[in-house]
Amino acid sequence: MEEQRVTPRERQVAALVVDGLSNRLIGEHLGIAENTVKRHVSNLMLVCPSCGKTRVGYKFEGDQKVRVCKKCGETLASKK
Repeated sequence: MEEQRVTPRERQVAALVVDGLSNRLIGEHLGIAENTVKRHVSNLMLVCPSCGKTRVGYKFEGDQKVRVCKKCGETLASKK
């Protein structure tokens, strides 16, 4: 699977998502359409390397909470 780079605009959107802004407010702040914001957010979502889906769930392994793909059950790498 090829590595995908985060664009400068995606970084801007990500920073505003972390600040708690809605897609509409992010669009107004950056001067782009709300649907464009949604596309950037979608591009930033975690994707399972096994099946390519973005549905992420959690389960416990011992006392550790780990992320798993809801489609195939693959354990996903933890956030760094």
